[in-house]
Amino acid sequence: MKVPRLRAKLLASLLAAATTFAAHATTAPPTIEQWQMGTDTVFLLEDHRTPLVHVRLEFPVGNWSAWAHDNHAADAFSIQAYDPERRLLARADRLGVELDVGMATVSAWLQATCLAEDTGALLTLMRDVLANRDFDTSELGRWHQQRDLAWDANRKDPQFTLTQASARLLLAEDDPRRRPWEEPAGGTTNEARLVSARDAVVRVPGRVIAVSGSIGRAGVEPLLDGFLPPPQPLPGETLTTTATERHETLQTMRPPAARPDETTVTLPRLTQVYLALVRDAPPRHHPDYPAFQIASHVLTGHFYSRMYVALRHDAGETYTVSARSYGTIHRPLVHTIRTFTHTANAGRTERIFRDTLATFHAEGITEDERNDAVGNLTGRRLFQRQTPRRILAEHLTERRLAFPEGLFESLPTRAAALSLSDINAFIERFYDPVQFRLVRVEAED
Repeated sequence: MKVPRLRAKLLASLLAAATTFAAHATTAPPTIEQWQMGTDTVFLLEDHRTPLVHVRLEFPVGNWSAWAHDNHAADAFSIQAYDPERRLLARADRLGVELDVGMATVSAWLQATCLAEDTGALLTLMRDVLANRDFDTSELGRWHQQRDLAWDANRKDPQFTLTQASARLLLAEDDPRRRPWEEPAGGTTNEARLVSARDAVVRVPGRVIAVSGSIGRAGVEPLLDGFLPPPQPLPGETLTTTATERHETLQTMRPPAARPDETTVTLPRLTQVYLALVRDAPPRHHPDYPAFQIASHVLTGHFYSRMYVALRHDAGETYTVSARSYGTIHRPLVHTIRTFTHTANAGRTERIFRDTLATFHAEGITEDERNDAVGNLTGRRLFQRQTPRRILAEHLTERRLAFPEGLFESLPTRAAALSLSDINAFIERFYDPVQFRLVRVEAED
């Protein structure tokens, strides 16, 4: 949700934070404190370098839950900050904060950043949002209409169609990972149903209160007394139901033998052809992930990568080549290497596209390319841990997805430990052209 204005003091603090954290990019992060409040877990990362506090409330139910999907829980959770008179958003505006409310695959959240002196007022506002029972269903109806219009537009978008066909190639029809590329399910504006669903999400056991920034435990702990309502399991669950059990609705990807070698989708009035080489990719915690990141960087990850040189610099067939992975980072991903060209050049471009992959598979990479890719991972890592909010968010992600603690932080080190022969052995296994399928979006005849 967008807030019309920010307090000048808060804006100045944010600008100061950018400078401060850039200067301290290599400083060891403070310790994350953790304690229990019943079935709820509190995390605190205290850091007084800027006078800001970020609060994130996390609820362990997301839209992969069959219950959440059937009960419109994502809409219910997202609309709760919108009362018809906009009183809640007006209070946020007066505090100079932006409320971020939503639901993703395995969790729902309510979060905001405020001045440290306003932490108590922000927590009071958050509590009132979670207790609001007056939803603006007219606004929700507009969201539904926007969703339908976006779907109609996506059906005409060749890049969306390319991704949709790639997802359908690997994922079963009822796999929730396909939902972003399928027609959205109908919603409801029944306020009683929405309030009931929101209340159920807010009470799910295993909630997280994460606080980072310029406040200590002595300052925040008294503010959390009675902050959340008593926990209550979802219908059909118990207090011991885990988030993994709630969301384990994913199926295994279709085996290579069940994937056609080529898939062609047509759209009207296209003057270009869109191509993707598709296969499954390792999730973030897989032992092959560091090698995958290095290889992908060399093949498609920068302006002078192998595919860019072959298709743009040498042949002039396209403006861009990219590699994108879709799904969830804790399960195998739908991985696409994609490009586009004019219809008249389709055959030549496709041949270069395939040949470049085959050469990469056969020859592997050089030591210089390996070093460049490892340096890229190391440099990017510094930008990912510049604020206490981002450090704590990373910790929450590892916890939420049952990753080993420190998994993200260790990626550059694990990548640097791989020898050139290790990486080329991975390339020989993973980038075998036989394992890839071609998806093509072209003009109707």
